[in-house]
Amino acid sequence: LAYMIAQSFWESIKPLQLTATDAWGYVSQLQTIRLSVPKTNLPPVKKIQTPTPVCATIFSALNLKIPNLSFTPVV
Repeated sequence: LAYMIAQSFWESIKPLQLTATDAWGYVSQLQTIRLSVPKTNLPPVKKIQTPTPVCATIFSALNLKIPNLSFTPVV
């Protein structure tokens, strides 16, 4: 199964002219952060950083949608 996943990943990114290692490097930079306000009853929120153009291209080649974890700041 792992081999099939790796092959599918490689076939999807091959037209981008990236190595698999480079592609994994770009994708691994995408992080989610958890924001919370200490000493309040506000629930924590998750936020995903804006992907780099290369990372967004890789997700597009894989037919994956980057989750929209936007939130409205409390004022």
